[in-house]
Amino acid sequence: MDNFPYQIRPIDPEKDAESIADLVMKCFRPWLEIDNINYLHQLRDAGTEALAHPFLTKITGFPYKLPGIVCTDKSGSIIGLLNTYQFFHKGNKCCLISNVCVEDSHRKEGIASHLLCEAEKKQRAESVYGLYLQARMENQETFRLYKHSEFSVTDFRETWIKPSVRKNTECDVPEFQTDIVPYSDREVFQKNFQARYPATIIWNLDYSDELFRFGKINAFYKLLTSSTNRFQKIVTNNRETKAWSAFQQLDGLYDQLWFVPKENTAGSEQSRILTMLCSQYKGKKALKLDVPASESADIFKNAGFFKQQTLAWMWKRL
Repeated sequence: MDNFPYQIRPIDPEKDAESIADLVMKCFRPWLEIDNINYLHQLRDAGTEALAHPFLTKITGFPYKLPGIVCTDKSGSIIGLLNTYQFFHKGNKCCLISNVCVEDSHRKEGIASHLLCEAEKKQRAESVYGLYLQARMENQETFRLYKHSEFSVTDFRETWIKPSVRKNTECDVPEFQTDIVPYSDREVFQKNFQARYPATIIWNLDYSDELFRFGKINAFYKLLTSSTNRFQKIVTNNRETKAWSAFQQLDGLYDQLWFVPKENTAGSEQSRILTMLCSQYKGKKALKLDVPASESADIFKNAGFFKQQTLAWMWKRL
């Protein structure tokens, strides 16, 4: 018999936003950047306003979606959180699990395990094909929890961030230049791109499904000429291809830089190419770059990136 002493229930955004913001702030504070902190402050303020003026909130609507479940103690205080975001991947309904956290004073009480179990039951009842999540490798306790819950590691990836700058200036790297990816290069580009970013890890909600739909020639040609996803190849002065890249505009805190070097492109060349690409970026956000964990850190450090975290990309078939 399960003697779990707490209650697990769905999130009520208007009533729970204030407490959720406080819990996430306390649990993830070492990894939060200024934009994350500002978001949590806004979420908390919206929750405070909703509690003070519930009827007005019902009329105007609550501005934040908070899908998922919380764990509460006997007094009703929130002591655990798990968010769930459903999406479709290859025609299957899937679910991304995020923000799994527990109040410090209630650690080691099985709360995270019960939240995972409850989320799994709910998603299975809604015909979800599989669960996905990203485990921060700096937190080995959490990683072991997911492994014990039968999540499999798909890949290990490092996230590198290029901070946003007030003024972007073109950086002249004489030995390289950018060019449009020609229609004739689509097959070699597709092969190299999918080798670096295999379909097994292309599922995150931030990623545009259209960006990775390589099935039809027409769709791929449209992809290469898209104004929102700026694909280009990097060549030397004698027209030798060294890499491919793309800037992707996202709705979150960062825009995405996709970088696909050829196998024979040296690390020092990759650093100079990345420096040139970042100088051409016209957005106002910081740039995020996800790379295999086995790659040399110097490549990205020399181009002005800092390592944010190492993530185990994991999934579980339901």
